[in-house]
Amino acid sequence: MKLTKISRWIWFWLALVLVASIILLIFIFNYKIEKTEKINLYIDSKNRMYLLGNNKLFYSLKQGQKIILKINEKAYNINISGIKILKDSAQIDFISYDDTLRQLLRKDMNIDGIIHLGETTLFELLFK
Repeated sequence: MKLTKISRWIWFWLALVLVASIILLIFIFNYKIEKTEKINLYIDSKNRMYLLGNNKLFYSLKQGQKIILKINEKAYNINISGIKILKDSAQIDFISYDDTLRQLLRKDMNIDGIIHLGETTLFELLFK
């Protein structure tokens, strides 16, 4: 003789919580995350832009890649149109759709920026 019996409602709610948990995990693992990296750019005396620092980053640069520059607390988007890898830096030719950006770039200037490296998922980051 059983003293307690599990109700059908308990089984129903248990199954519902299990299905909802699985759906939530699938959503979290497939959610798109933008891969970005902070960079340091330098403008030389001839108004050429150089990316300084990370050698691994130099070889992952592609034409058309987006860079966000922060100048005077304002963000400007540029796209890479040409890349020339040097010994300890990479010379970048760029296209800007904001006319005021060229006026803000001065000789011998360091600029902080963020480069957009693409999108990934949490699943790819954990199990790659």
